[in-house]
Amino acid sequence: MLIRKTAAGLAAGAVMALFMSASAAQAGGPSILATPNPSVAGQSVTLSSNNFGAGCSGAIVEFRDTTGGGNKALCSATVSGGGAVACMTNALTDTGARTITGVVTTPGPCFGASAFAVPQTVNAAPTAVPTTSEWTLWGLTGLLLIGGGVFASRRFRANAA
Repeated sequence: MLIRKTAAGLAAGAVMALFMSASAAQAGGPSILATPNPSVAGQSVTLSSNNFGAGCSGAIVEFRDTTGGGNKALCSATVSGGGAVACMTNALTDTGARTITGVVTTPGPCFGASAFAVPQTVNAAPTAVPTTSEWTLWGLTGLLLIGGGVFASRRFRANAA
């Protein structure tokens, strides 16, 4: 049997190989762990994944907030020799349900696992409640202002008479 290598046959084979590697990456590829989840707006969140495999060592992974078609960069890190990657960010400031996507930005053996995502809930930061010492300070400031006003009014009456 004679097999001929034609441009059409090579192109079809390349497309099939790319499709197969992308589906294999999605089936058992990397997944993101966001800690803590849910988080508070502006809180430090650790984004990690350890499913890359040793062959991806040195690849750069960029984590982005892709909610609603956006593309806000959060942090990036290099895959370790054991296939793990992790970075910290406090750039999750928009509240609500977010989608964090990891993207391999370095071409190489990990390119088939180029995109993976995790949902993240970001809650609004609680409003600050004044402490007891702050209330005391405000109360003393008010007393000084009132006391100063009384003193000034008595002095003014004494000079006017």
